[in-house]
Amino acid sequence: MDLEKLLSESQKLAQEECHSEVSPLHLAATLISDKNGIFFQAITKLGGEGAVSSIERALKRALKQQIQSQPPTLSSDVAQKKGKKKKKRILENSAVLLLRNGAKSVDDLILGLLEDRCIMEALKETAVQPKMLMRVVKQLREPNFLALHTYGTDFVATSLLIDPVIGRETEIDNVIRVLLKKNKNNPVLVGEPGVGKTAVIEGLAQRIRLGNVPTPLQGIRIFAISLVALAAGTGNRGDYEERLLGVIKEVEEANGNVVMFFDEIHMLLGAGGDGSNDAANMLKPMLARGSSRCIGATTIEEYQTYIQRDAAFERRFQRVNVREPTISQTIEILRGLRDMYEKYHKVKIEDMALVFAAQLSSRYITDRYFPDKAIDVLDNACVNVRVTLEGSSVGPANISEAVSQMSGIPVSKIGRTEKENLIGLAEKLHERVVGQDEAVNVVADSILRSRTGIGSPGKPIGSFLFLGPTGVGKTELAKAVAEILFQGEKGLIRIDMTEYMEEHTVSRLIGAPPGYVGYEKGGQLTDAVRKRPYCVILLDEAEKAHTAVFNTLLQVFDDGRLTDGQGQTVDFKNAVIIMTSNLGAEKLALALNSEISMSVARGRVMEDVKRFFKPELLNRLDGVVIFEPLSHKVRRKVAERQMKSLKDRLMQKGITLAWTDSTVDFILKKCHDPGNGARPIQRYIENMIVTHLSRMIVEDEIGTMAGGTKSQPKRQKKTTTANETQTTPVVHWTTEEKMARRKMSQVMPLPTRFANRAILERMGVLDTFDELLKKMGLSFFGTMDVPTFPLPTLDFLFTMQYTFANPKVPIAKEGIIHFKIKNMGYSISIPDLCEAYGFANNNSMCFPQFKGIHKLWNVIANGNFVGSSAKIKRVRHPVIRYVLKLIAHAFFGRSDTAATTVTELCFLFQGLKDVLLDFGEDADSGKEK
Repeated sequence: MDLEKLLSESQKLAQEECHSEVSPLHLAATLISDKNGIFFQAITKLGGEGAVSSIERALKRALKQQIQSQPPTLSSDVAQKKGKKKKKRILENSAVLLLRNGAKSVDDLILGLLEDRCIMEALKETAVQPKMLMRVVKQLREPNFLALHTYGTDFVATSLLIDPVIGRETEIDNVIRVLLKKNKNNPVLVGEPGVGKTAVIEGLAQRIRLGNVPTPLQGIRIFAISLVALAAGTGNRGDYEERLLGVIKEVEEANGNVVMFFDEIHMLLGAGGDGSNDAANMLKPMLARGSSRCIGATTIEEYQTYIQRDAAFERRFQRVNVREPTISQTIEILRGLRDMYEKYHKVKIEDMALVFAAQLSSRYITDRYFPDKAIDVLDNACVNVRVTLEGSSVGPANISEAVSQMSGIPVSKIGRTEKENLIGLAEKLHERVVGQDEAVNVVADSILRSRTGIGSPGKPIGSFLFLGPTGVGKTELAKAVAEILFQGEKGLIRIDMTEYMEEHTVSRLIGAPPGYVGYEKGGQLTDAVRKRPYCVILLDEAEKAHTAVFNTLLQVFDDGRLTDGQGQTVDFKNAVIIMTSNLGAEKLALALNSEISMSVARGRVMEDVKRFFKPELLNRLDGVVIFEPLSHKVRRKVAERQMKSLKDRLMQKGITLAWTDSTVDFILKKCHDPGNGARPIQRYIENMIVTHLSRMIVEDEIGTMAGGTKSQPKRQKKTTTANETQTTPVVHWTTEEKMARRKMSQVMPLPTRFANRAILERMGVLDTFDELLKKMGLSFFGTMDVPTFPLPTLDFLFTMQYTFANPKVPIAKEGIIHFKIKNMGYSISIPDLCEAYGFANNNSMCFPQFKGIHKLWNVIANGNFVGSSAKIKRVRHPVIRYVLKLIAHAFFGRSDTAATTVTELCFLFQGLKDVLLDFGEDADSGKEK
């Protein structure tokens, strides 16, 4: 009696006795009823038939004492469902019982039963001693395959506890066909990691247990040999070979009833010794004779690297490819596993969670394969629900969280559906690419047709040829599509087609054919798409590639697939393919110079394209898009966006950048090169403005917050001169002025230090400045350090304090202060100063107004002011020159200061004078007192 029949008979006995589960007593009663079984023979040998009858009566009395659980009468449908659930529960409990003590055969089970408490209590009523019975059973037991049990696992015996195998019927049938062959009856399963190669063999074991196999395979046993167990503890030379020979001997003695299974079979090559002594060479004679059968499993890469190199070993196996299941097949696999995971994690798994697990893992986990990655996502989601104790149901949100943990992509992006990404696609692309409305609309419309499922089936999401001069947005549009559709520019696969100018370079794109150098490495394009199927493929400078490359890509544009050098088909149906070219750029340049119309230029460009590319290629594309040269208006938008990008980068360091329209005009004038598009603008901003700002940051001329925080950003005003006589809007400090600046910081805080509440409290002047700001009509410290306006700098507050503390400050109404720095004249007003320090020039600011015009004081370096045309002589005092440069730096090139003047700044200079006097230097002579 085999294990399957034993379990079936025990189950019938339990149902007859109205017991809810199979117990050791049921198994023992079934075993003793089999007169040909080893249990019956052992009892007979030990005590004769009288002992058998005595034990049978004892077992029956013990069974009668068990609690009966007769279910209530139910309707036929309900009773049938209840019966199925009960049968399944009995089956699972029995399986656990069979394997509790490592039982791998009936003999093992008998030895385990004789140690069970219930059986030992029943045997006490008889004259049979359990220990004596156990000794006789060991003497009578059948050959136990000691080596196979030591170094392997019987898949058929343990198949009751194996997860159900779903969706692998074709692969299991192929393995059965190979095993039934007369010659070369050793299948080797080849597939990517995680696709279910071992599960195919487990499914075969389940079929053998159920008898759902052809007659020659019924009753065979599949032993999975562990190569690690074979090698463990083999300290002396020859130990590994001795163990393997013992396994081979037992397999041959089984006369074809045992099949070996080697997972990672490539590890046999070279294992155990060198040359003729390795494990693979030890198996070859057995496989050649056909006396025993062997199953192997390995990955595609390792099969090519190891097994194909040993032709004598490879030819003894028949390859069975195990392909990755589709999304729909994976969903069915997850549905088949749902009950097991619900029972293990004690949660309820929604059906939509299974769909999300397959879909999201396909899109965001690209370095692993189905169904392994989807099962891991489901398992992790169940664990998260158990850990957080936030319910007992696993839904789509939990799946999104698990995928985020495994992929590193934020949950907010994972939670967005594809429909949300497609809504307003054209508007989102316009935000990144300016001045190319027609090109953007063509791309957006094609993507919408494909992703809604009503476009041409079987093709990529979109395939385009972008034409136009350099720097007009071709590559930028490809990056924008990757950003919106595939959550970042990491979804962009960029291939420079200048590397494929020769015919033989096609092998680099799709992989070398068998027998050539580099065959095991794969292709640059095919490997990248296999790892990241949801992507944008950018083939840059397409016109420079050899025509053989385009012939290879024809099936990609038409059918969305490509066969690589290793014979594997790569799916391109979830990719956007974009080719860029500069063909006809000179025709568009003529249109930009108004020598020909744009429509004529576009026609000539298409003529060049048709002469260069074959019709079969152009007809497979979704669109040929011509990018027009950038107009002045578009170039201006590009400059503004580049400056905004720079502003965002500086904001991360706590620095605020501002500019005027004249700044943008100045940049466009300096890099006027329409033929090269937007790249000269980007190059000028990087080389001039970014370089100078970097130098100022290094020299501490612009302060940054520690760690680049943005809690209190440093406000720095950056403008160009009105008349554009300067080449750069940067004020440089001399060595003498830098020393004065450091001295000045000891008394008068630098503009880069902001007056937050903590600093003012530490200085003991919070109440003073709060009162001062109320006089000015401002309030910054009323609501938990959350100001209604940006915080002022400390030097601004100190200056205002000196101003209001000195009632003798002469103020002029509607006057202008003029001063010179390096022979250039400047004027400053109160609103401009406030804007420089981060204040808004609005009605909330109420500065004191004074009547009458007074002669201004002539303190600063003997400067004399005469009416509205007053001017300051050249300043020699380094500290005063430093103060003036601070102000000039904030308003460098302001052309509207005179027009917007409302109030004098004389009281500001009076405050600066008092600060300088406190510093201990004579403002007039520049000598120390």
